[in-house]
Amino acid sequence: MKRMLILGVLIWSFGLSFGAMAGDDQLLYKQTASKQLVLHQPVRIPADTATAYFQGGAVVSANDLDEFSPYCALVVASVSETSQQVPAGRYRIVKLFPYDEEQSSLTPIRVAGINGWVVASGDANTDHSFMTRIKLASITTPKLLYLDCGALWDYSIGKHITSEQFNYTVGSWLSLAP
Repeated sequence: MKRMLILGVLIWSFGLSFGAMAGDDQLLYKQTASKQLVLHQPVRIPADTATAYFQGGAVVSANDLDEFSPYCALVVASVSETSQQVPAGRYRIVKLFPYDEEQSSLTPIRVAGINGWVVASGDANTDHSFMTRIKLASITTPKLLYLDCGALWDYSIGKHITSEQFNYTVGSWLSLAP
């Protein structure tokens, strides 16, 4: 009887600790109390693009972006031949939701020549972008569309970005406010 009681207590406590580790309530898209995105300083959108990227607490170029690490992309409505600036301020969150997209690429494994013909075989890699989209609205900056945050993952281990990862990714540039 004592063994059953001890076993029951162990299973119950393991369940509590496992639930605490899962942290589903910490996922960014579940932060429904946030009603505004605060941009603490102006952000420059580079010429010939409509996106500014944040990673590791800094603004990074598209070339320096590591899609396999958490990042955020601030997107405006149109591409411009000159750089654009999004002013610092508070932007109303219209909708906050998760989505994922499949992204496949072919990784070459072997290339062999047979009578002048090239035969290539490859392995298809499929990764998924697990993203959280924060749709934004502003009277003063109508060109500001949304902020996408997430990373590329293998589907079997994929997950959406947490609030803690969001804070690290955007650093002192952005925050969520009630």
